[in-house]
Amino acid sequence: MSQQQVHRLFAAGVLIKGVDGVLETIGGILLMFVSPKALNSLVIFFTAHELSEDPDDWFATTLRHAVNNLSSDTKLFVSAYLVAHGLIKIFLVAGLLLEKLWLRNRLPRSLTHSINRFSSPISATFTQQIEHRWL
Repeated sequence: MSQQQVHRLFAAGVLIKGVDGVLETIGGILLMFVSPKALNSLVIFFTAHELSEDPDDWFATTLRHAVNNLSSDTKLFVSAYLVAHGLIKIFLVAGLLLEKLWLRNRLPRSLTHSINRFSSPISATFTQQIEHRWL
C-alpha cells in the first residue's frame, strides 16, 4: 500500500470521525430539549415492530426499560456529555484536517520522552512520518 493510499484512508477515517462528532453534538442538543414522554413515545414507536415479532428481544426490551427509568438528571448528564464529546471530536478533526499539530510543542519534554520510550517501533516510525510530512 502506497503512502498516498494510507494518507487517503487516514483522511477518510478522520472525516468519518468528524461526521460522528457532528451527529453526536446534534443528538445531545436534541436530547436536551426532548421531554421524557416524547422520548418514551419515540422508543416505543421504533421498537414496536421488533417486539411484535419477538416479545423477548433483549435490545428492544432493555431500551424501553432504560427510557422508562430515565431521570431528568441522567438525561441532562447524557446530553451534556454528548455535546461536549461531539464538540471535542469536531475540534480535533478540524485541527487534523488543517494540519495543526498544536499539542506537540506544548507537552513537557519529560512526558514526550516517556511516551517515545514506551511506544513501539511501529508507532515511532509512524510518528516520524507524520512529523516529516506535516512539520
